[in-house]
Amino acid sequence: MITIRSAALAACAALLALPVSGAAQVAAPTAPPVAEAPPALSIATRTALRCSAAFALIARQQQDGGASDWPPVGTRGREFFVQAAARAMDEATLSRAQLAELMAGEAVALVRAPQDLAALRAPCTMLLEASGG
Repeated sequence: MITIRSAALAACAALLALPVSGAAQVAAPTAPPVAEAPPALSIATRTALRCSAAFALIARQQQDGGASDWPPVGTRGREFFVQAAARAMDEATLSRAQLAELMAGEAVALVRAPQDLAALRAPCTMLLEASGG
């Protein structure tokens, strides 16, 4: 069973060209996770992570022939994603697992609210252009 969360993880992993473990394709356990305080990240870093999640989702759609209203984001989005991830890991001393969880949360939120993903096209495209990507 593929859940929204695993689809979002797959999109993020595809952007980074990382293998997705089988665990990502299994429904979440029934026990509620322990609530953790969100990492302390600047608004600029949070925005970059949200755009990174958007780029991952859009890159996946573009591979499938969709999202033609967005500029091509495959390679450029991947570089942006890597830079934003490194900045977040440094800024909040996140582990890879914590970063993956944070990115998955961003991607899931965008999958659940497609209007938010559409609204990110202009600002995220401007960030991508400004990053040199």
